[in-house]
Amino acid sequence: KPPGLLVVDDEEAVSGYAEENPVRRSGGEDLAYVIYTSGTTGRPKGVMQNQRNVINIFIATEGEFKFDEKDIWVLYHSYSFDFSVWEIWGALLYGGCLIIPEKEVILDVYKFAELCRDKQVTILNQTPRAFYNFVDVIVSNGIRFPNLRKIIFGGDKLSLDRINLWWSIAQNNTVELVNMYGITEITIHATYKKLSPDENPFIANIGRPLRSAKAYVLDFNNPGKQVPVGIPGELYIGGLGLARGYLNQPVLTAERFLENSFATEQERACGLTRLYRTGDRVRWLPGGELEYLGRTDSQIKLRGFRVEPGEIESAIGSFEGVAQSVVILRDTGEACYLVAYVVPINKKGIVDISVLKTWLSHQLPEYMVPSVIIIIDEIPLTVNGKLDQKKLPEPMVNIDKRKEQIFDTLVEKEIRLIIEDITKLNDFDDDLDFFQLGIDSLNVVKMKTKIFYKFGLDISLKLIYENFTLSSLAMCVSSLMEKENTKVSGLVKKIRL
Repeated sequence: KPPGLLVVDDEEAVSGYAEENPVRRSGGEDLAYVIYTSGTTGRPKGVMQNQRNVINIFIATEGEFKFDEKDIWVLYHSYSFDFSVWEIWGALLYGGCLIIPEKEVILDVYKFAELCRDKQVTILNQTPRAFYNFVDVIVSNGIRFPNLRKIIFGGDKLSLDRINLWWSIAQNNTVELVNMYGITEITIHATYKKLSPDENPFIANIGRPLRSAKAYVLDFNNPGKQVPVGIPGELYIGGLGLARGYLNQPVLTAERFLENSFATEQERACGLTRLYRTGDRVRWLPGGELEYLGRTDSQIKLRGFRVEPGEIESAIGSFEGVAQSVVILRDTGEACYLVAYVVPINKKGIVDISVLKTWLSHQLPEYMVPSVIIIIDEIPLTVNGKLDQKKLPEPMVNIDKRKEQIFDTLVEKEIRLIIEDITKLNDFDDDLDFFQLGIDSLNVVKMKTKIFYKFGLDISLKLIYENFTLSSLAMCVSSLMEKENTKVSGLVKKIRL
């Protein structure tokens, strides 16, 4: 029969198929998937991972996690992010259950938390920022997870002081929190660190290498030399799990996947002769664990995704009327977003920001489209000819700089305070698009939660997205309050601050 979609719960549809397992035609070296990551040249890199590596990552972590057929996983991450490979096959390879939520549930932290509780999820995987929001919601709503066994972090740097809320409700709790470091090129994870409440919050401890991996911290200027304990260097990973390379990019593959001059005779006999140059700065801690220090290049992490600003700048540069641009990451603590500074071809040139953003949304993944675009006359440089980031204007975007803010209602005042709390910005126009302030999907969820606690309204995410300015959202909330006969003390016309 020709290939197609088979509805397996339809007995008549499957009756003509063989009852035995089909003959296996693939082997361990055959590709399992290609996942694209951001590229330094402006061209995305397709990472080719084979089937053996997917199996090996679970063999390597079997002793630490002890997954089994009783475990219930939830697919929280997009299949374009390799954390999803861990979620999908962690469930299926052990005969467990995989819950696949609707997108609306993923975007709504409260609904996602309820789903994890109601479906008795035992294994939860989260990027750090997603978990910070998750904890805020479960603490505020008293949601508990009696079946949860493990929470596994990955995809970004974990701030240990941000998970104190979890420890405050986890007394006598058997849930294990695990921090893992990994990159798509080395099959999801390479290190393991079981966390405890007494960890040093000022050290980003990513733990020890997994049994399948070998970590080398090499001198920045002399990669043939390993650095001593406590000295920063660049992290190189060897052992099992290294990808085949980058799809149709042999030169780049040769630059990042290098000959392992430290390999033992036994490793060479097993074919473990390569190292992957991660581009991450780390150092060995005295106890044999690794501390993550940041990137060695311009690559950044945003919502769990590796982003190369040069790729975004390349896309902006191909837009009509743009001479040059620079893209940076702004992090306020609560909001983390991309800002693009754009120089027109000539000073009289006009670049329509809204048109540019719409155009970029068709060229780049959603997470790579800058939240804020600012037009400037020139890119500020240091005396050495490098970007002088300190001289770039702060993204305090405002069309109307009013020293005296006037609010039609108390509702509008409270909505503004919510936005200011999330973005750490306090000088913006009432009709400015939220997303130009750096608010992303995670912040929208946080906004929904704050509106609930301030006004007692369970506003839908859809309504927030449809009313994406201060004035519009305030009117929407006021309308909902009137329908539900919700009273807010002091609701008046015209309040001056």
